[in-house]
Amino acid sequence: MLHQSFRKSRAVFPHIPTIVPHTEGGLLCNLCAHECQIGPGQTGFCGVRKNLNGKMVGPTATQAFLHAYYDQNPTNCCAAWYCPAGTGCGYPSYVRTLAGEKSTLNLSVFFYGCNFNCLYCQNDSHKRDLPRILLTSIDLIVSRAMDSNTTCVCYFGGSPEPHFPFALNLSKQILHHRPEIKRICWEWNGAGHPALVQQAAIYSLKSGGTIKFDLKAFHPSIAEALLGIAPNVLQRVYSNFTLVADLQKHRPAVPLVSGCTLLVPYYIDHIEVEQIAQFIAAIDPSIPYSLLVFHPSLFLRDLPITPLPQVIRCFHAAKKYLQNVHVGNLHLLGFSSMQDVLSLNIDGK
Repeated sequence: MLHQSFRKSRAVFPHIPTIVPHTEGGLLCNLCAHECQIGPGQTGFCGVRKNLNGKMVGPTATQAFLHAYYDQNPTNCCAAWYCPAGTGCGYPSYVRTLAGEKSTLNLSVFFYGCNFNCLYCQNDSHKRDLPRILLTSIDLIVSRAMDSNTTCVCYFGGSPEPHFPFALNLSKQILHHRPEIKRICWEWNGAGHPALVQQAAIYSLKSGGTIKFDLKAFHPSIAEALLGIAPNVLQRVYSNFTLVADLQKHRPAVPLVSGCTLLVPYYIDHIEVEQIAQFIAAIDPSIPYSLLVFHPSLFLRDLPITPLPQVIRCFHAAKKYLQNVHVGNLHLLGFSSMQDVLSLNIDGK
C-alpha cells in the first residue's frame, strides 16, 4: 500500500487514483504488474483505463493518448552512444551509413499516463495534461512513420505499458509496410506483462531497434520510497530485463537491451548501482548501462543536482562489472564527458 506521502503526491492530480485499485468484481487490466481490478467508475493506477458502466474505456489498439513529433537522429536519443543511428553498428541492415545517421528523423511517440509514481518524475506532463489530451488515431501515426526520412520510431512517456495494444499494433503495421529501414525502440520502466514485453522486444530485434529499461532502484525499500511500487512490481522489471536480454543472442552485433539509472542524491548511491551492475553483468557484461545526473524536479525539488563525488563513485562501481558504462547529463555539473571528469583525478570519496 502506498505511503501517505505518495497518496498526497497523487492527490495533486485528481483525475488519477491515489492507490492501485483492486476492487472485487472489477474489470481486470493485466497490461502491467499492478494488475488493477477496476470497479465501476474507477480508473486504473495509470490514469488512462477506466471502468465505465462495466466496459473498459480508454486507449485501444487503434487509439491512444499521445503526442508524436519528429526529432533529428541521433540528437535527442538516450541510446545514441551505442545504437545504430549513433554509431553505425548494424550497417547496412539497420542503418543507412557506417557512420550512423545525422540527418534522418526519429518519430518520438510520447504516451500520457504511467504505471509508476516517481516522486522526481521529469516528464510529469504525462499526468498533468492527461485530462486535456484527446485520443489519437493510429492511421495518423502510421502515415508519419512512413515518412521516407524517418528511420526510428521511439515509444516513451509517461510509459508505453498502459498503451501496449496501440504501440504493438502500430509497430506491426510499420514493419509490415516499411519500404526501408524503420527501427522500433522503447524507453520504459519495464513492468509490463511478460508476453507483451516479449512481443515488443521481437519487433525491436527484427528492426534494429533498442530497448532501454529504467532500472530505477534495486532494493525494494528504495523502490517503494522513490517510486511507490510494491516488491512484486520491481521484481517484474528485473525478470522482464532478463527475458529481453536473452533475445540479444539473436542479434549480437547490435545491442538490443540497455539499463539506465538516475543518480538520485541520498537514495541511489554506489551501493545501489553496484547491485544493479552485478545483476546486468550476470546476464552479459557487455550490455550498455547509463547513469544519469539528477536535477531537482516535481516533488523532489529540495534535492541537489547529483554531487560529483557520487557520480564518480557510481561510475567506478558500475565499471567493476560492466564493459560499457556511460554517464549522461554531465552538463549539469559543467562537464562534457566522463573522460573530462576522470582527468581531474578525483577519487570520489
